[in-house]
Amino acid sequence: MSSFSIGEFKPTIFFLGKFLGLYMVLNLLYGWYVTAYHPGPDPATHVISVHTSMALTLCGWPSKSTDNIKKPTTLISYDNRNVLSIYEGCNGINVTIIFVAFLMSFGPVNRDLFWFVPAGIIVIHLLNILRVAILFWVALY
Repeated sequence: MSSFSIGEFKPTIFFLGKFLGLYMVLNLLYGWYVTAYHPGPDPATHVISVHTSMALTLCGWPSKSTDNIKKPTTLISYDNRNVLSIYEGCNGINVTIIFVAFLMSFGPVNRDLFWFVPAGIIVIHLLNILRVAILFWVALY
């Protein structure tokens, strides 16, 4: 039977504590951000809707993004028909929060993070546009 000390798990415990702390604080701030725009959609949801509509239009599906002022959603319409309703959970902010919290918890904050974090956020945003566009096509067809 082998014995272990808490010291050998210290880096893992420190990582988990730092990650969970950052994740909870950033999610709390995000919750305040979203509710500040209630009952309408928050700006990040508006932006993902507009960018997806622009990408769809560039690909041959001329679409339009419209904010729903009574609900926290934006609508993407095509051919005078509302095809997709985008809620605040579709804006990619939660994935970005997990990404940033993981990177900040993994190691020391250094110069490499100053380019990697923004580049990662841009990639997350572009992939989210693709994801919402695929949801649009699924809803349309």
